[in-house]
Amino acid sequence: MYYDSHIHSTHSSDGLSVMGEYTAAVDEDRISGIGFAEHLDLMPECGSYGCLEPLVYMDEVKALRNRGYEFFAGCEIDYNKKAQQDILDHLGKFHYDFTMCSIHMIDGFSISNRVYIPSINDMDKLIHIIERYYEEFKYSLEVDAFDVIGHVGVFKRYLGDEYYRHEGLQRLVKEAEYEIALISAKSGKIIEVNTSGLYSPLGETLPGKAFLELYYSFGGRNVCVGSDAHCCKDAGRGIKEAHVLLKDIGFKHIILPWDRKNPVKL
Repeated sequence: MYYDSHIHSTHSSDGLSVMGEYTAAVDEDRISGIGFAEHLDLMPECGSYGCLEPLVYMDEVKALRNRGYEFFAGCEIDYNKKAQQDILDHLGKFHYDFTMCSIHMIDGFSISNRVYIPSINDMDKLIHIIERYYEEFKYSLEVDAFDVIGHVGVFKRYLGDEYYRHEGLQRLVKEAEYEIALISAKSGKIIEVNTSGLYSPLGETLPGKAFLELYYSFGGRNVCVGSDAHCCKDAGRGIKEAHVLLKDIGFKHIILPWDRKNPVKL
């Protein structure tokens, strides 16, 4: 059974397929169920700021679930500590099936965009952005309202080879990921294995094998898998490959963010 815990429809500003089109992924046996993780952006600099209409969104998910589809209404929250109280206020009013915390913006700069990250030609600036990313990541792990932590190390997705040859950057990432793997394992949060990185210049999941091995060695067992699909043809993309990776590391189950009590055996 393959569940995709990270999919966007046109309820997100960058979604390309209406929600109903994703029923084909289930009808064609590509996946068994979907956790929609529509963007919840509460900072004006974010791309989907003001886009999500929670009640309309949740009603559509409910209607499709009533037709027999295992569809669930989650939200992918663009996290920054400065927006934390606004996020908590929102989650106090609207009750999603699960919440995914992701970090896309650092100091007004997009770290997940295929255009912006390669445009940085100042290594000191890049190092500062990455340091700030891990700082925000640690803050996010302290927020009880978040079920899932999304695409760890997303800034890697579009980095060029020259960055990986920089010893200082490599050391920074290695040391930071050791620390956050340990903290993540102790936190009880679900770590998303995001397969979008497989289809980017990075060529591996987010987080990758090295982080997942650390997380596992520290006792972390809570993982889910998501394609980060923005159109219906990509639903479930890379899910099988991620399952193989996780099984090779030693994981036995996938956690469904909307139903933690019933893990899915790998």
